[in-house]
Amino acid sequence: MRTRKIVSFFAALGFLAATRNALADERAEARRHFRAGLDLVRQAEYLRAVDEFQEAYRILPNVNVLFNIARAYADAGDLDRAIEYYQRYLQGEVPDRGDVEAVLRALEGRRRAAVTPAAPVATPTPPTATTPGPGVSPPAGAEGATPPQPALSGGALSAEQLTSLRAAAQTILQFTEGAPASLSGPTPPSPGPTPAPPAATPAPQPPRARDDARDDTYEERVVTASLSSQSTLDAPNATTVITAQDIRLSGLTRIAELLRRAVGVDVTTIESSDTQVGIRGFNRRLSNRVLVLVDGRSVYLDFLGVTLWPLLPVSVEEIERIEIIRGAGSALYGADAFSGVINIITRAPGEGRNSVSTGLGTGGQFRAQVMNSGRSGQVSYRLGAGYEQAGGFTRLVDPTDRTYRVASPDRETAVSGLRATLDLSAPLGPRTALRGGVNVFDGQLWFNAIGPLRRFWTDITFVQPSLQLTHGGFTARAFLNSVRGSAGEYLQREGVSAFNNRFNQDVFDVELRYARHLNAGAVPLDLTLGASYRAKYISWNFLNADHLLHHFAGYAQVQARFGRRLSTVASARVDRHPVLDAPVFSPRLAVIFRPTERRAIRLSGATAFRTPTFLELYLDLQNPTPLPGVGVRGQGGEVFDNGQQRLSAENNLSLDLGYTDQTSDRVQWEITGFYSSGTNLIELSNVLFDPLPGQSNPGGIIDVGRFRFANDPFATRVYGVEAGLRLSPIEGLDFYANYTLARTAHDAGTLREGDQRTPQHKLNLGAQLRTSFGLDFAVDTHLISATVWREQDFDPDRGVIYESYPIDGSLLLNARVGYRALRDRLELGLVGTNLTDNRARQHPFGAPLSARVLGTVTLRY
Repeated sequence: MRTRKIVSFFAALGFLAATRNALADERAEARRHFRAGLDLVRQAEYLRAVDEFQEAYRILPNVNVLFNIARAYADAGDLDRAIEYYQRYLQGEVPDRGDVEAVLRALEGRRRAAVTPAAPVATPTPPTATTPGPGVSPPAGAEGATPPQPALSGGALSAEQLTSLRAAAQTILQFTEGAPASLSGPTPPSPGPTPAPPAATPAPQPPRARDDARDDTYEERVVTASLSSQSTLDAPNATTVITAQDIRLSGLTRIAELLRRAVGVDVTTIESSDTQVGIRGFNRRLSNRVLVLVDGRSVYLDFLGVTLWPLLPVSVEEIERIEIIRGAGSALYGADAFSGVINIITRAPGEGRNSVSTGLGTGGQFRAQVMNSGRSGQVSYRLGAGYEQAGGFTRLVDPTDRTYRVASPDRETAVSGLRATLDLSAPLGPRTALRGGVNVFDGQLWFNAIGPLRRFWTDITFVQPSLQLTHGGFTARAFLNSVRGSAGEYLQREGVSAFNNRFNQDVFDVELRYARHLNAGAVPLDLTLGASYRAKYISWNFLNADHLLHHFAGYAQVQARFGRRLSTVASARVDRHPVLDAPVFSPRLAVIFRPTERRAIRLSGATAFRTPTFLELYLDLQNPTPLPGVGVRGQGGEVFDNGQQRLSAENNLSLDLGYTDQTSDRVQWEITGFYSSGTNLIELSNVLFDPLPGQSNPGGIIDVGRFRFANDPFATRVYGVEAGLRLSPIEGLDFYANYTLARTAHDAGTLREGDQRTPQHKLNLGAQLRTSFGLDFAVDTHLISATVWREQDFDPDRGVIYESYPIDGSLLLNARVGYRALRDRLELGLVGTNLTDNRARQHPFGAPLSARVLGTVTLRY
């Protein structure tokens, strides 16, 4: 009954919003106004064009629009406003700063020349043979006669000033589509012989990327697929973008949950603090086959080999967009981009509005976030700080239980922590910029471990300082992932000693990259070269010793365009891992054909790999079992001493064929067929029992056997189809729908034989509505089919073995209603997740999910 009331409440609000005027998808609506402005510029309707550009900027701010506003004002002759908008444009991180600064100087000179008063100019009288007396005019046509000259007032321009003005005007006109051969108007008389002018300085040319002949300012663009900004139609991988509008309207505050809406992405929620993400299959209890980046920097925890999503040192308010690259990504990113890459791109320093947000809800939810962005002189900055907490979905043990006790410092709170962000940037010259900062998370969370281990708690601190220098086509970047923490079992059997541990990680990355545009005859090429070094130091008492490893890599990429329709992308990377026997080579080749301007067919193939983690290499741990006094020892590939071959890297061969149609702003769709083949997948083996009575260990526990990490010699293949659709049928209503069909096949004999953890069918449906009077509504529905997980468990007779755990299909319904007031400065929201309260599990060891509601208040200033 309670669930029906909640669903009915959100449905009623949605119906109310649907009956009123609304605004369409922000990006599509802004693009329409921007294109209308471009059309008006071509018709020389400059002031009307400004109105359209300003409306586009109001809907969705974009620095390129400021350039077009400035240029339209310059064409219209409004120098003051042209200068104002060029100056605003230059406050952002723009690639054509030098060219625009030259144009700005020319405009300012033109404005000064137009307002500077000139001294009266005496008209010289040429000498004549005879000079008439006063009041006598020479006869018309007489030799040497001087025609009457117009008198110049005190405010008229001198000849020198007019010459300067003419030069400035020539510069501006050349910048805005070229100047005519001559300017209309009389040529001022020269007072005498004119000295030869100095050599003319070539006029600054317009920045090609900002030419108003292009209309892609609001086109969906990505940088992750090829390390350069490009249309999704030109990307060499299947790509999904989750926009800032999608994030805001959904009301979701956990980043991993936002990824459910993306086609081909598998999101498994084990606990409110523990969500695992896979792409095109290969998900696991601790997912380590998707590379997660924040502004291009890895947030991978190398000691454990996982991304802990609550640990990410960034809040949803700071995100500009999330780019999801489906398919192998090692050709550019190396290890761990096994089945895809997720790049969380934050707002640039100095951009966006300042805000204060807070939220309070059921399930122990509370959050607060402050973000401040601005500029001080040449330095742009973004400061963010926040706190978040949430309780677990269920209590694992009753307080009266005498068998187990809760060893976690907090019995109820699944995640709590503080985040802080400092992001700075400054131009050092026309083609040089420096950006750097630090991201911090400090808190506690629960997560599920691997093998026979279950829920763990951890107190953890993650610090990531970074620095990036760009000069022309060169980029140098360095960052450090420093992690400190302690952890232990959430539940501890009475009478068994605590199973706690401490860990330290310092991973230092340095990367150098060079990009250049070339021409091979009539074929334009974009060349990218790069090299990287990574040092990993891990100290963890789960391992046999402390370890320091050095990694080296180099990569190259060439993008070629053959006419307007055909382009190719060829990439290759070589990684040297200190534990692997040989370097790893990762190629990628993609062919993109554009049958029309807004349609694309893509065929791509690539390989990817994942290197063994420190846990998989150096684990040496006595694992307690449910039997008192009995344990089994887990060992890594470099510790297990039975003469077996060393661990190899996991490998993935990925192929896909896709078609994308973005012809209409109202209807956009895509369909992709994909195939992935995973080999040498690293898994835990079953227990190898020692002869009785086993080996005695300190503390009285007896090891009865060992299990280890090993490469499975049998392959696992995932293949299927991804289809996506986005509709804006009327102003204000935006639908999306996508469907993924995935089939998993294992070679006979694999440890995972019978595993079907990737849902065979996955359907996502959603709608967004923004009204002109401030009411917003969004709903997201996620349906997944039944799955079967093969997981390790302890059997008293057979030890640690793999068992099959079937999971029923489930429906997840999320919705949000919001209201914007005070010109969008104040926003109120009510967010409901799992509104059907179905108590479904998404993993055999996971908690049953319950319904939750969160109320939010945001103030922007």
